[in-house]
Formats: sequence, structure tokens, C-alpha cells
Amino acid sequence: MENEKKRDSSIGGQITAGVLHKFNNVLQGIIDLAEMVDADPSVPEKSKISMKAIPD
Repeated sequence: MENEKKRDSSIGGQITAGVLHKFNNVLQGIIDLAEMVDADPSVPEKSKISMKAIPD
């Protein structure tokens, strides 16, 4: 019974870590895009205002 709890806990931790890793990958893509838009001089400043809050 104790081994089953340890195994279930380990599996739950692995699943959680995998989900968080994938979520972090998506967030990093959004942050990178916001930084690229902010650095692009052809994008109007008015369009950049809402993007500046993303990396923070």
C-alpha cells in the first residue's frame, strides 16, 4: 500500500512537471514575441503599449 502511494505521488509529480514545462514553453514564446514587437521600430508606439506589460 505504501509503495503504491509513493508510485502514485511520483507519477503525479512527473505529470505536473510535464504540464508546467509545456506551459512555460508557451509563455516563453509569448514573451519572446512581445520583446520582438517592442524592439521593432516599424510597429507604432500605440501598438506597443499593451505588449510592454507581457514580459513583466
